[in-house]
Amino acid sequence: MRRPLLFALGAVLALSTPLTAQSLFGSAGLGVPLEPLDARARSLGAFGPGLLGSTLTPNDPSSAAGLVLPTLTATMQPLWGSFEESGVEGDLQGTRFPLVLAAYPMGVFGNVMASYQGVFDQRWAAERSSLIDVGGEQVRANDRFESLGGAALFQVGWARALGERAGVGISVGRYTGRLDRLFSRTLDSLSVGSDVSTFTEASSWNYTGTAGSVGVHVDPNPLIRVGASVHWSGSLEADPKERTEAAGSTFDLPIEYRVGASGALTQRLMFTAGLRYADWSGADGDLTDVETVGSTLSFGAGMEWGGPRFLGRTIPIRLGYRRSALPYRYRAGDPRESALAAGLALNFSQVQEFTLAGIDLALERTHRWDDVLSERFWRMTASLRVSGR
Repeated sequence: MRRPLLFALGAVLALSTPLTAQSLFGSAGLGVPLEPLDARARSLGAFGPGLLGSTLTPNDPSSAAGLVLPTLTATMQPLWGSFEESGVEGDLQGTRFPLVLAAYPMGVFGNVMASYQGVFDQRWAAERSSLIDVGGEQVRANDRFESLGGAALFQVGWARALGERAGVGISVGRYTGRLDRLFSRTLDSLSVGSDVSTFTEASSWNYTGTAGSVGVHVDPNPLIRVGASVHWSGSLEADPKERTEAAGSTFDLPIEYRVGASGALTQRLMFTAGLRYADWSGADGDLTDVETVGSTLSFGAGMEWGGPRFLGRTIPIRLGYRRSALPYRYRAGDPRESALAAGLALNFSQVQEFTLAGIDLALERTHRWDDVLSERFWRMTASLRVSGR
């Protein structure tokens, strides 16, 4: 996978003009990591574990331990903004679907959960114009490199409450997804004539691999929750598809640790904070040491207020902040991401304290940067949640 096509990639990026993409950091390593979080967790700057309330997250399988009703959640995430790299500016835009999750209570047996989530995003494009020698004549060539796809993860899990103040969960999963890459070179027709066709080289790979998660939470009292989870991944295999001449690759992914806690100061006011840690220094596989950043520590915090009442229902208001480390270097320096978020919830159907249908919204102002590249964009997350009897 790496050598023939990625050699061309390096040539294009060296003197390139990036085009519209979801993130140019997606061109490094395996791409931009995606968090399988709903809009509530996004707006609170959370990483998953330790959230009071009914948030379900696949990176904390114990979050399903207190489930009472069958629940389906679907999340979409449009983003738009701009980037600047070495004086070159451009637009960022796109839409992701980072998470679809279903959970079902099984009585004394516990609760089961299944999810399909994005893991790495690799959608971007770049191009450059240069002079090359053709038969002793300098001819202008336009090179374009496109990348589309990324890795995803399908998981199934089980969770169970341990009394009224604790819960555990475990899940197993299978990596899936596809990466398509296309390199094309077009020569100036005024110099070489219209009979010379565009040169193209296309390659595709399928992602496979295994993963698993374990989570636990404890409520010291009804107003406080502390949680932790561990996510393990085996090797992520990139297998070339038919007609792809480039070789396959193996990528070693690290163990990720997440901890979080939340507490209700009053009946209508809650605070939360969390950490995520992973050591990418030994998780390179077919990547080089220069491409991985080593140990990464991310943190976030937020607050949720019960909010005003409208038509007999409350509208929770949320604020949060998150600062994250990205695992792969774009060119120089360790990349970072910070996001300031605000959000709310709209409950369409509610019976007592149970929401049968509702939507959570989060809007983040995000800055992603390293020594040469800066991206500033708005990221909206919308999660539709439906529960039944």
